[in-house]
Amino acid sequence: MKTAIIFGVTGITGRAVAEQLIADGGWEVIGASRRPPQGLTGIEHITTELLDTSATTAAVAGRKITHVFHCAWMEDEKSGTGACSIV
Repeated sequence: MKTAIIFGVTGITGRAVAEQLIADGGWEVIGASRRPPQGLTGIEHITTELLDTSATTAAVAGRKITHVFHCAWMEDEKSGTGACSIV
């Protein structure tokens, strides 16, 4: 079975990816975000702060993840604009 982790599962894109994988079938879906997604069933959720690399690494350790979807969004505090950051 394919196992996907979706970073930013509570956002628009992350939720859409999760819903599509669940609908397709054949996927184990893990969602990672600061808080659990509301009304999204069929996934395992990991609560983590992506900017805390140690905590995020520990949260996914030992899992057999085959696919990674990075859909997290972060606002740049200096400019006030949106920016994506891969951790």
